[in-house]
Amino acid sequence: MTDEYLAAIKELWTAEVASMSGEFLSFRDVRTAPRPARSPHPPIWVGGSSTAAIRRAARFADAWHPIDPRLAWLRDTGLPRMRAAAEAAGRPMPALCPRINLQLEAADLDEEQRRSGVGSLAQVLRDLDELADLGSEYVVLDTYLGRPEDRRPAAEDWRMLEAVTARRPG
Repeated sequence: MTDEYLAAIKELWTAEVASMSGEFLSFRDVRTAPRPARSPHPPIWVGGSSTAAIRRAARFADAWHPIDPRLAWLRDTGLPRMRAAAEAAGRPMPALCPRINLQLEAADLDEEQRRSGVGSLAQVLRDLDELADLGSEYVVLDTYLGRPEDRRPAAEDWRMLEAVTARRPG
């Protein structure tokens, strides 16, 4: 269903008059306006790390947005799978633009146990350097840890984001 909707979105953004007939949606002779300001369409980011998500990103996305990937998995498994899927789709590999959690700790955490973006400022900066080395154009730093009851005050989130961005160019 998601593949079909992404194909429809691209068709509607790029065709003067769009028609499509599929399993989940169909339309005929649709005109959309105004046309997207970016040519041929606004960038499409597809998230996820499952086999289906990687295949979908290779077929439709301008950027692949894996969510909270471990760096070793991304380097050794995720990116090779994405390269193969893009090659199979006959498309260039989408840009790597992951989302990682951001949680700064006072001291280094055990490297074997920690997740990307979680640890001391030095560890998080190394994570960002490694993501850049892997080709990341953008990294979304997510300060929400997944449970509403664990929300920090917004000022703490801003403090962490400022600490990271103050040490990183661009």
